[in-house]
Amino acid sequence: DEAIRHAVAADEMTWGAQLIEQHVDERILRGEGATLARWLAMLPVGLISARPRLCLAQAFVAVAESDVDAAGPALDAAECALGCAAEESFESSAGPASSFLVNVPAAIALERAVLAHLCGDGENTAVFASRALAATGKGEQMLESLARWYLAVAEWLRGHLAAAEGA
Repeated sequence: DEAIRHAVAADEMTWGAQLIEQHVDERILRGEGATLARWLAMLPVGLISARPRLCLAQAFVAVAESDVDAAGPALDAAECALGCAAEESFESSAGPASSFLVNVPAAIALERAVLAHLCGDGENTAVFASRALAATGKGEQMLESLARWYLAVAEWLRGHLAAAEGA
């Protein structure tokens, strides 16, 4: 927290953005959406929209705050930024196995599955969870397990209880 405040105070916004990205996973795992929202509020909107991991962080915060309507545009921005952003190295403080942000395409698909679930849409929950699972890489246990979870949720939403239980 102190390092992020220092980076912003020094007008080193890119450094602040990198620090936030590095610690998003910890904040999510600890249920500290308010901290994450406060950090994001310190950055210029244009910088956030240019960094897919920060857009994803906005989507996570929106879902945590039950603002489903804000999550979709944040995911759209993440997809747009992903297509335009230069490749940067990324190291989560939670490690790659526990990271939501280690794989941006999988994380976007997974968060879309979450939104579909929250809307009671079993079909799209399955579609996006399948995309997330297909996009996960070796060692990305958090993303893989959540994608499998939402595939089970999709079966439950569609009334296929035995398949949901099996999943």
